[in-house]
Amino acid sequence: MNKNLTASVLIPIINVEGTEHILFEKRSLKLTNQPGDSCFPGGIIGDGESPMEAAMRETCEELLIDRSQVINVKKLDIIKGPPNIGDISVFLGELLDYNFTFSRAEVGRVFSIPKDRLLNLKSRGEKPEFYYEKERIWGFTARALARYIEYILQQSHSDCY
Repeated sequence: MNKNLTASVLIPIINVEGTEHILFEKRSLKLTNQPGDSCFPGGIIGDGESPMEAAMRETCEELLIDRSQVINVKKLDIIKGPPNIGDISVFLGELLDYNFTFSRAEVGRVFSIPKDRLLNLKSRGEKPEFYYEKERIWGFTARALARYIEYILQQSHSDCY
């Protein structure tokens, strides 16, 4: 694979019965790259496409939603990707009226974790790796999640002043 490839992902924030959750995908077992892994929606940035445009396009394709359902999008960070991909832009965004839909071509299923539970997740090992119930979150997704948790903690700390 071309080492000049770059990608972007969206960390989707959803409302589940009045509680803020973060949505994850489990990659389809039919995929050749990382089948069954937990991830955020996203993918390779196309020619002439901005990182945000790629994150929005991939999120809408993978979750079967309309672009108008993704609001309050902001860039969280740029994180080094796996060896076959360069930097990955990480965005945050809220999904409106999301009904747990997804494209079976790329996604095996989706699950969510309440935001307040994220703050209690403990990373295992030297590299970030999280477990929530029976879900394992590792690799790039764990690094992006760790950055999001850091962001939440910074936001709540700044609210104190």
